[in-house]
Amino acid sequence: VTRGDGFQGDEITANVKTISDIPLTLKGEFPDQFFMRGEIFLTRKNFDKINARREEEGLDLFMNPRNTASGSLKMQDSAEVRKRGLSAVLYQFISAEIPAETHWELLTTAKKWGFKVSDQARLCKNLPEIQDFINYWDDARHELPFEIDGIVLKVNSIKQQSQLGFTAK
Repeated sequence: VTRGDGFQGDEITANVKTISDIPLTLKGEFPDQFFMRGEIFLTRKNFDKINARREEEGLDLFMNPRNTASGSLKMQDSAEVRKRGLSAVLYQFISAEIPAETHWELLTTAKKWGFKVSDQARLCKNLPEIQDFINYWDDARHELPFEIDGIVLKVNSIKQQSQLGFTAK
């Protein structure tokens, strides 16, 4: 497992294996080789616990959950990483062998294999549904137990995704 551009970066496998949301074994049938991309994060509750311990120990407090999660993945001591209570959601399946025609089907399949996917994901079928989703999360995002920058919209058709290409932004 790497933290970087999805294929190259810091090798963090041992630390990621300490995250309970990451399955160490999969269920059912799946392609021989594939990649899952996702987000590793720290809930506000666990962030506050970490800072409370740091304060008791007379250490500087961490500034925010996002940077704390990122820094945790680079630690040398996996046992310490486990104590931080990181969480994860996986959102993208990559393989030469795609077992579905839509992104939504891939998320559903990944969940059956044992991967944690976002409970907040929704399949929108038209522009008004997309706009309703955007409007809902404009306020509801503040009620989540973790921080987000915003929402991500994805084209559901894998074929159309391929035709459109991608960007890292």
